Amino acid sequence: VSCHFSLASLEDPQPYEALSYVWGDNGSQKKIFIDGIPFAITPTLHAALENLRLEYDERILWIDALCINQANEHERTNQVSCMGRIYRQAVVVVV
Repeated sequence: VSCHFSLASLEDPQPYEALSYVWGDNGSQKKIFIDGIPFAITPTLHAALENLRLEYDERILWIDALCINQANEHERTNQVSCMGRIYRQAVVVVV
């Protein structure tokens, strides 16, 4: 699975989908590539990305585990307070 990041604003968002899923076990991680850099994710997120990818088109997804720097407590706290708005503004929330 290969992805790339793009910068977005809730003040003027482009259409996106938000993914809501169960994180699952962090013990056995899978690898994806984000902007060419390897990134470890849970098997449940990996399975979701494989199932959601489109064969011939890009898809804009907001995924908390990828869009929030989980190692930065300040960012995590700030982003969690925005999650209601993030999900409300999504074109669709994929569960």
